[in-house]
Amino acid sequence: LKPEKCFWHMIDYVCEEGEWKYAEMVPREMVITNPDSTKSPIKQEKVTESKKTLGIHDSPAGGNTVHLSYIKTKVSTWVSRMLNGHLPNHMAWIGYKHQLWPGVRYGLGMMTNDLEAADSLLHDEDYRMLNVLGVARNVTKGLRHLHTTFGGFGLFNLPVEQLISRVNMLMQHYHTSSNLS
Repeated sequence: LKPEKCFWHMIDYVCEEGEWKYAEMVPREMVITNPDSTKSPIKQEKVTESKKTLGIHDSPAGGNTVHLSYIKTKVSTWVSRMLNGHLPNHMAWIGYKHQLWPGVRYGLGMMTNDLEAADSLLHDEDYRMLNVLGVARNVTKGLRHLHTTFGGFGLFNLPVEQLISRVNMLMQHYHTSSNLS
């Protein structure tokens, strides 16, 4: 373990007027023994504090608002770089489908946010990237995310991709012999 990267949560609940809520954090000390036999303290975090774990910003209390803002920043940075790069449209589409979205899609199935929270998250970035991809900006929003088979332009839709990830995760783990099942 690397103590500077480690943290822990003490999760406890209280029932107030028939409704369960997270209990107030009681500071505790946790110490681990390093390979050289020295001891290092591990920081205790609040259950509402989002921390990056395995590439996802998450907290035990859920919500993933920090990770949603991380996704927005990631897409915005990509669009800015593409605007400055002046690549041909077909190369921008390759970058969009094979560089940007695999990174955005990672971990979407594990996020606990409502799909409504992700619905309008990338509207501004989608609008900014249209010219980079060779699409006229005055096209209606409905055509942006409609698949090309049906006459749309085929931009990915974050809530739809998140729903697909959640369904895939359910299908992968449903009725298996694992603890997750």
